[in-house]
Amino acid sequence: MTLGTFLKKEREKKNISLEALSEETRIPIRSLKAIEEDRWNDLPASIYAQGYLRSYALYLGLSVKDVLERYKNEVLKKEEIQRPPPEPPKYKKKTVRLIIALIALLLIVWLSVPSKKKTKDHIKNIPLESNITITQEPSKITEPNTTSVQKPSPSVHKNEEVSLKVARICICKGIQDREPRAPQKSFVFKKPFSLFCFTEIEDAGKGCTIKHVWYHEQKEIQEISLHVEGKRWRTWSRKLITEKMKGNWRVDILDEKNKLLSSISFTVY
Repeated sequence: MTLGTFLKKEREKKNISLEALSEETRIPIRSLKAIEEDRWNDLPASIYAQGYLRSYALYLGLSVKDVLERYKNEVLKKEEIQRPPPEPPKYKKKTVRLIIALIALLLIVWLSVPSKKKTKDHIKNIPLESNITITQEPSKITEPNTTSVQKPSPSVHKNEEVSLKVARICICKGIQDREPRAPQKSFVFKKPFSLFCFTEIEDAGKGCTIKHVWYHEQKEIQEISLHVEGKRWRTWSRKLITEKMKGNWRVDILDEKNKLLSSISFTVY
């Protein structure tokens, strides 16, 4: 049984339609059909296909590791075997001609070198400064005045202190017009669904990064980095909740130095 056939049977066994699967995982229906029909060439690049499979497996409560392993064995390794060997470069003959021309040019230059005695007399008259071109110890040769033209790195961001403030934080099932929809502290599980951690940050200055760290039963599940800037900035992260993820949850908000800015707890029954 192929991977696509296996996933289709598991979906139908749980009475989940393609439309419901597409809505929850944000995977286009045409891509879901391509997966279930093993039309891997109709999907985007391999990294996106693996992302689709990860979301598909999580929604159905399957082992993500097993699904991705089957994808690598059935699809990626097969593509590597079928891939033709690389063609020899077309510029090979051109390179050979160039090398021959350079050898001929060096031979002409060598034949035109003056006699040994004349060369010694000529070397005696070479100014002392020309010794800087000696390549026996390249690590010791430096260009003049190099240090005088170097500019110190800008210190604006180094000295600028950013005092972040978490004005709002909540857990909800959706975001509309950059605002949380019906935030709650507890959620009842009926089928896989998505939860959002909405955060409003104040005084982010010219820009920095915060982190959302999701915990389930005191175990870290996911860490998501988010960019914030300006006087007021609203942002959020998303987590797909499956049947195995019932229990107590917590999301910590950290700054760039991993300092705890705020935290929120909720429960999935």
